[in-house]
Amino acid sequence: MHAPESQENVWGNEVIDSWDDQALTDIRPAHGQLSVHISNGIFKECEFVRLFLCKKLCYIWDEDKCEFFKLAGLDEAVSTACLHQQQGLTLEGQKLRRVVYGDNEIVVPVKGIITLLFLEVLNPFYVFQLFSFCLWFADDYIYYAMAILAMSAFGIIMAIIQTRKNQFNLRSTVHSSDVAMVLRKSLDKPESIPTEHLVPGDILMIPRHGCVMHCDAVLLTGNCIVNESMLTGESVPVTKTPLPNSPDILYDSKEHARHTLFCGTQVLQTRYFGNEWVLAIVIRTGFSTAKGSLVRSIMYPPPVDFKFEHDSYRFVELLAAIASIGFCYTVITKFMRGISLSTIALEALDLITIVVPPALPAAMTVGRFYAQSRLETKGIYCISPRTINVSGSIDCVCFDKTGTLTEDGLDMWGVVPVTDRKFQVPVKFIDKMKYDEITFGMVTCHSLTIIDDKLSGDPLDLKMFQSTGWLLEEPEVNDNSKFEMIFPTIVRPPKTNERSSHSKEEEYFSDTPPLEIGIVRQFPFSSSLQRMSVISRRLGAAHFHVYCKGSPETILSLSLPDT
Repeated sequence: MHAPESQENVWGNEVIDSWDDQALTDIRPAHGQLSVHISNGIFKECEFVRLFLCKKLCYIWDEDKCEFFKLAGLDEAVSTACLHQQQGLTLEGQKLRRVVYGDNEIVVPVKGIITLLFLEVLNPFYVFQLFSFCLWFADDYIYYAMAILAMSAFGIIMAIIQTRKNQFNLRSTVHSSDVAMVLRKSLDKPESIPTEHLVPGDILMIPRHGCVMHCDAVLLTGNCIVNESMLTGESVPVTKTPLPNSPDILYDSKEHARHTLFCGTQVLQTRYFGNEWVLAIVIRTGFSTAKGSLVRSIMYPPPVDFKFEHDSYRFVELLAAIASIGFCYTVITKFMRGISLSTIALEALDLITIVVPPALPAAMTVGRFYAQSRLETKGIYCISPRTINVSGSIDCVCFDKTGTLTEDGLDMWGVVPVTDRKFQVPVKFIDKMKYDEITFGMVTCHSLTIIDDKLSGDPLDLKMFQSTGWLLEEPEVNDNSKFEMIFPTIVRPPKTNERSSHSKEEEYFSDTPPLEIGIVRQFPFSSSLQRMSVISRRLGAAHFHVYCKGSPETILSLSLPDT
């Protein structure tokens, strides 16, 4: 296979033989050295690289250990401080790195018609049917043989057409392309490049108006509001915060998911100081990304020991055993009567074709085609139609969490305050509560934001905030710049219902009106920490407050025992 045009000026005479799976390849650049990530952002310089691709993943040969290892991006054995220290790549370094990592694209290969035909025809049922057709034709069962052949051919053709159509649909759905702005080490200004040219180590500039991510990147500066419904199915926007800068913390894609912009997700808005850019560093590209892993799981599903398959083959084996008894009986009795061997062979083999239903594979193919058509009307594409038969034997389906089988809506029941280490009478009218620590915590400790003039966020946070009657406001400027300010979110009580603060609050906050609280910094909920927190400041106050909420055991571990 020839090298892509954009890379011809990088490779020398010894270009790669093939980018297809299982192809062992030697890559040697015409000038410069290739770089392969080892650990902690350190790239090993090599004169040539030997690699092969398996199920769209690249494996590199290690000369020192004499073994292949999976090509890693900047997501393995890298400290968070190392990611913050990256300053982008030079144009030459980016080209050399792209030789190893390939283009940043997720392309679903479409199998040829001949390949699909062989995969369908080589089914054991169809092999047996071909044998039966030849036998019937030799025994002058021409009309019956032609009818079965026509039905089978129709089923095979329709199955191939449907499978190929679904493959094209999946390919068009998955593939996407755009233009990205990256920081170049050798240039004073950002450079615009196609997203296919992105490699691990590139510094992305996230547009203020948002974008669709075409790679996995770690947020270095600023905040992003992201819609991750493509990956998680949750339509609630998620706030992404910058990655902590610590040499002792290794980056982990699961632990630091709140700082990672995943491929395929949509950045709705960005937030940062003044005119500064929101920056993110590319850590994974192509099929190594979260979206790429999802596509690979569709293309190469894990082998499953389907009981249906085993039962169908046992059924055929049982029929074959019955047919063998009749075969032996027919051969013996016909031979004793002195009938010719050719007639004996035809009649004995014909007995086998009668015992095993000849129209069974055609009927199953037509059934699968009909099932595929019904699935397509629901927007479901199946590129492995043979597995449809298995769905008929499913007797248990398990779902997770609220919102899948139940309603998304929540209702606020009340608040149970605590005074002198004792629970008090529950307060049902939240908007009538005094302005104390509980109220201030409820109106600030959340991850709500305004998108398209609508308050959005976690349903629990949304219901809790709305029950207080307070208002959440963001600066009255256009959507492209309102999140660039240092205090993007302000909460205040309704103008018709302003009351003085609780007496205890007067010890903490200034009495300067009006009553407004700015949310200075948000630390979104972390499943590993089981909590979230915010830093807030009341207008005119000389100090900050930190509010935290989470699971009971986590809050208990952070609380003073004497309280």
